[in-house]
Amino acid sequence: GLFVVPDDVDVPGACRQDNAGESANIGLVDYSDYIDIEAPAQSVFDLVSDLPGMGRLSPENKGGQWQDGATSPELGVRFKGVNAHRDFEWSTTSTVTAYEPPRRFAFRVTYGPLQIALWEYFVTPIDGGCRVSECWTDLRRDVLKRDDQRNDYDRSKFTQLSIRETLERIKILSEMHPGDGAPPGHAGATSHGDSKVDHDPLRARRSSTDSGRGPVPRLEPRD
Repeated sequence: GLFVVPDDVDVPGACRQDNAGESANIGLVDYSDYIDIEAPAQSVFDLVSDLPGMGRLSPENKGGQWQDGATSPELGVRFKGVNAHRDFEWSTTSTVTAYEPPRRFAFRVTYGPLQIALWEYFVTPIDGGCRVSECWTDLRRDVLKRDDQRNDYDRSKFTQLSIRETLERIKILSEMHPGDGAPPGHAGATSHGDSKVDHDPLRARRSSTDSGRGPVPRLEPRD
């Protein structure tokens, strides 16, 4: 897969293993991208580690809930996420594998007994703000990848586009000032009498990028 990462961030080595020391994949992440943001590293880290609010950032994930009584991210906690694409919706379980504010956040995604992916975010201070790198390691077994091929669906290409869109949304929300629109954590609509005025600066981007994507592959293994 394509590997894109800033020279001054040691993402390849860090993406190679999670906090348990287990190999995430063959050796390198399958894809990584980054963006520079004019905002403090801590506030950006808080945004990317807020998994219940991931629906504000991801074109596929719609949020979810912390599990087992957890109310915030920390090492080892689990999260049940809801994903949707067109008319198809499914749930996955994520386990936080790295929580190092304000530098690194990672979680491993499973679907039942099946390994799906490892996602990692690195936040590095730079002049005027910070740089955010998002890394994706594909942990799916060959049977799921063959299912993609039968459905004429390119998960890797979809993920590359999704990562870029997520990074751009992180930048928009992190650099938002009071009065610019709905702040992080709000749905983007403000009530005025009996009507609602939409102030969501991400809505136009969602509409343009959610259309025209390929089908979501079935996650059930085939015989």
